[in-house]
Amino acid sequence: MTGPHGSRFPPEANTLVKTLKNQSRPADVFVDIDAHIASGRFIRDHSHNRQDIRDFTFHGVDLSECRDVLDLGCSYGFFIRGLAGKLHPDAHINGVDLWKGCENHYVKACIDSGYTGQFCLSDDVFCKRYPDQSFDNIFMSHLLHHV
Repeated sequence: MTGPHGSRFPPEANTLVKTLKNQSRPADVFVDIDAHIASGRFIRDHSHNRQDIRDFTFHGVDLSECRDVLDLGCSYGFFIRGLAGKLHPDAHINGVDLWKGCENHYVKACIDSGYTGQFCLSDDVFCKRYPDQSFDNIFMSHLLHHV
């Protein structure tokens, strides 16, 4: 498969495109997380816009007092990696997603970013687990377009 300007997509991108075409639920996109990560890396490497979306999103935002963070639609931790050094050093991040296969990638992203983290599979009773005002910040990257 070739992209704009004749660039070649890595084999993982072909896998992701096939997966996208054959899936009906948002969580199904992440069946092959490594292909998804490789495709994202390819897009960033070949984009004319060299600014990382995470740098743009967090520019000028002081998150240094955030200790308890909820990451809805956390996926494999792409946005969490952009928070390295921006949260309170003792921050704990709770990631929630529909796809259990993201768990190991997500927890590793938290650790690599210098934070403790846990993954929770989304279900109907998730919000009842936490009392009101349990979190200092809630992130919902890559989530709203599925609503």
